[in-house]
Amino acid sequence: MRGAETVNVKDYGAAGNGTADDTAEIQAAINAAIAGGSRRVYVPAGTYLISGSGDILTATAGVELFGSGTLKVKNANGPWNAMLNTGANDASGLYVHGLTFDGNATNNQPAAGDVASGNYLNGRRRQAIRADYGTGIRVEGNTFVDHDSTWVVCSANSARDVRVLNNQFLKIGGLVASAQLHDHSTVYIDAVGFEIAGNTFSAYAAGVTSGSAALGAISPVDTHGPSQKVHHNTVIGYVYGGQLSTSPSFPNIGIEWHHNVTIGCGHGLHITPYTQGMTGVRVHDNVFGLDFLLWRAHPWQNGGCGIAMNSGDGGPMSNVDIVDNTIIWAAATHAGQSTVGIGSVANGIQWVRREAGNTAIDRGVSISRNRIVGAPDNGMYLRFSNVDGLDISDNVLENVASSALADATYSVGLYLDCYTSVARAKVNRNAVRDTQVAGSAPYGNTGPTVNAGYSLWSAAGNGTDVARQNTLSIASGAFVKFTRELDKAVHEPAAIRTGGNYMPEHQGNTTLTLTADEAHFVPIDLGPGAITQVALEITTTAAGSTIEAALYADLNGRPGKRLYSLGTIASNLSSFRATTAGSFPLAGGTYWLGFAAHGGAPAIRVGTGRASRVAGLSFAGVALADVTGVKSAGPHTSLPSTAPATGLTYGQGPRFYVVGQ
Repeated sequence: MRGAETVNVKDYGAAGNGTADDTAEIQAAINAAIAGGSRRVYVPAGTYLISGSGDILTATAGVELFGSGTLKVKNANGPWNAMLNTGANDASGLYVHGLTFDGNATNNQPAAGDVASGNYLNGRRRQAIRADYGTGIRVEGNTFVDHDSTWVVCSANSARDVRVLNNQFLKIGGLVASAQLHDHSTVYIDAVGFEIAGNTFSAYAAGVTSGSAALGAISPVDTHGPSQKVHHNTVIGYVYGGQLSTSPSFPNIGIEWHHNVTIGCGHGLHITPYTQGMTGVRVHDNVFGLDFLLWRAHPWQNGGCGIAMNSGDGGPMSNVDIVDNTIIWAAATHAGQSTVGIGSVANGIQWVRREAGNTAIDRGVSISRNRIVGAPDNGMYLRFSNVDGLDISDNVLENVASSALADATYSVGLYLDCYTSVARAKVNRNAVRDTQVAGSAPYGNTGPTVNAGYSLWSAAGNGTDVARQNTLSIASGAFVKFTRELDKAVHEPAAIRTGGNYMPEHQGNTTLTLTADEAHFVPIDLGPGAITQVALEITTTAAGSTIEAALYADLNGRPGKRLYSLGTIASNLSSFRATTAGSFPLAGGTYWLGFAAHGGAPAIRVGTGRASRVAGLSFAGVALADVTGVKSAGPHTSLPSTAPATGLTYGQGPRFYVVGQ
């Protein structure tokens, strides 16, 4: 009905029978709606074949294209830019809803030369909808099927107030014939103020069912710009669950990703701050279901993390909350997968600055209340260059280091490295739980047990309150904790299981020459039981010297009253020297072991080297840790009955062994 408020494409000759080419008729209907002022174009049920190069259909501001019909690219069409494009026109008020856009990629594989360096060339991007300019653009309630394009829906350049809501993106990616991995983002937006919500994204690959990390489906969403909300989307089988990047054109502030669910993806959320950085980022209440096998089969930027901040970028991040997320790796066999490049890149949450060699200052970063299960490498792998205001609290890390391919160096529950400076940092109330047994497969994996609960170190701290009330539940295997000066007074004690042995251990094979009459105090966490023996490795003796040992109570994070004297260890001989401490029944809790050398200055081991062992001292199941303590210059001709309350400074403690009952 020409001239009516709504223009019906069939009134302009469109057949919708799946055989006739309806391109010209549909474009005529759009042009008529624009000319008549209604700008409403109705596409009734049916399959409307369209064809052409460049932009197949075009529209301008205010066009509403809707209905229940399917727009389908013809077989063997050749390259095109977009099925519907507003080009350089103002697209304000564009509203597309209820339709199906069929890219027919199965019958439109790219010819040689249509793909360059993994990216589609300009004019050959095979998009469904593109609208770059204007405000109030909406794409809602549509179905997009069988696309292997660079982008399916794209809005970039200077668009504002863009909404992509409640659409289905099915059978995305794949490049069945060429099987080429290329830079695909299903929804690509670089705009001010946009929302991507309620959508379903499902990928596929040649010979592989939907939901299996399709080669051509890199990311369902790639966002750039301020005031963005990405929420309540479901993602199945992509390489990434999403990509969050900065815009070179707009300030990157006010960003929120929440309540999204990914299933069977190789990676979760990939954050790229480039040089611009981001402010006010909230990533919360998402569920990332990942598959280690698939990202190893289709490596893209060499990583497989739940949430990762790109290591190659120097843009500062501030006011960032990564909270209340769940990251779980699916059961999968890892047999036969390449170990190349795995290192420490398959982590639950990763934030890497140090590798980039940059001096970015990150401020106000909270990584809290997340649950991470079955990470192939570290539960968290965090390497800051400079950070001011860091809170890592209340996270639960379960059965990490789950892959046999994991680098044993990085099989850590929580790895934190603040390379240049750290201020106001907290690592509180986190839990590392491990029920894996080497060689078994509780998650379909064959990896070792966690070899480290917490690995925390830093160059220098300021106002830091680190490592309080963190807990460990390790079924078997060694437990390593490295701690360097995150704070000068508060250090996390390491757990000693009843009947086990304990050894604090620094990174590197180093020794420490004790200053005579200087006292060292090192915290330990002891289960209910008794201490029966204490041993030290003495590397260089001092004639006539002894090393005194005693057990102290904890007093609000520092050593308090002396509970038991553990006797002395003669240092007239090198190698391991032991004292029979007796049998002191103890309630479970935090204690401090105190040591002081008298009569000379022997050197003791604080590093990782092992010499001959003390006769009769079993080292099976030794708990390994590097717990820095505090020291008091004294002089203390004997260990005091109460540790000094002032004058305590950071100091390396002896590497010691405790045998308990």
